[in-house]
Amino acid sequence: MSLKNIYIILMSCLIISAQSKEETDRIKQNGRSTTRILQTYRFDELLDDGSYTIKIDNISSNVNIVSHEGSGAKITIKNITIGISEKEAKKAYELSKIIVKDYKDQEVIQIVGSHSQTHDLKIENFIEMDLPKNVNLEIQLLGGDISLNDIQGESILETLGGDIQIDKHKGRIETKTEGGNIDLKLIDGVLKSHSFGGSINLLRSKGNLSSSSIGGDIRMEELDGIIESQTSGGSISMVDITGTEINCQSSGGDINCNDITGDITIKNSGQGIHIENANGNLDIESTGGDIFIKELNGSLKWEASIGDIILKNISGTVESLNANGDILLDLIYDSSIDDLGIDLVTHSGDITLSIPKELPINLKSTIYQSSSEKDLNSEMPMNISILQDKVVGLRKVRAGTIPINLEAHQGLITIKEN
Repeated sequence: MSLKNIYIILMSCLIISAQSKEETDRIKQNGRSTTRILQTYRFDELLDDGSYTIKIDNISSNVNIVSHEGSGAKITIKNITIGISEKEAKKAYELSKIIVKDYKDQEVIQIVGSHSQTHDLKIENFIEMDLPKNVNLEIQLLGGDISLNDIQGESILETLGGDIQIDKHKGRIETKTEGGNIDLKLIDGVLKSHSFGGSINLLRSKGNLSSSSIGGDIRMEELDGIIESQTSGGSISMVDITGTEINCQSSGGDINCNDITGDITIKNSGQGIHIENANGNLDIESTGGDIFIKELNGSLKWEASIGDIILKNISGTVESLNANGDILLDLIYDSSIDDLGIDLVTHSGDITLSIPKELPINLKSTIYQSSSEKDLNSEMPMNISILQDKVVGLRKVRAGTIPINLEAHQGLITIKEN
């Protein structure tokens, strides 16, 4: 090792030693002795340019991070013991002392604990950091909550047992908890978030946003960008979502959407789907629960294995296949949509279609396994014929530019004019 490198290492150690401070106080609360030891570190030369990375590893602790404009950082570590003597507290502290190192040549500050020596000790850790806004974070906790406010950079945040709360983050961020909730708002950039056993709330954010949960609900509100969400054993709620791509999947719960726009793909194998005010292209697959859509301007492709499908105030192309359940479609006309067409098929259920008067349609309705004209009930005159084991009704209005195909197996067809 060169003399220059040895000098740099020695100076780094001296700087940390000079800028660190340790305080101990002992108080009594509710008749129990509490010992608190503070470690304070200052890094006046840490620049606000995104070059530095803060790493935390092998610690069970709550971590709270705030930011400021400009250079310089302050890190405070609180070690608290309750119900043991001061001598025992100091021994526990020495065994569990958290090490802070500044690797200037790598532009890394590392905070490391001694978990192998502390898992049986009655000591709690709290880490508070006041950092420059432009900084990178790598935090992997053995347990504890993470709270972060207004950071720009790349952040990887993981805890084995605790909540994660993020308020304003720009850049790339990954969050993961094995046993807690995740609350995120004002995210701008790339997000990948996962909770095992908890819920995820994502609000007022934009970018490439991905969230997943096992055993918890996902709630999204006021998002813009590429949106992807998946939950097993929970429900999904989306409000005021605008996306170039929206991909949503739930098993074990329901999906509720209000004011969504974009190319939307929804898969549900839980308790059903409820959508109000959608614009764009919807591709939906459901294997459980009823489906309700109100106010759609665009196109809809639907495949369901069980449950009723109720579509109200729909303007656009509709292609719906239901294996077991009724289909109800209330169609409205929008002259701005050129590619109109309706195809409704149910293998076990009834079809009810309501269409505007004088809409230029070319309608064909077929009821299989029937030989009774009464199974086709229409408010407009139909040309009805019985062919072997099916009833076929035809109707063309004006130029007949809008094709409509209705097929019911073991069911009835009702056509209304609105």
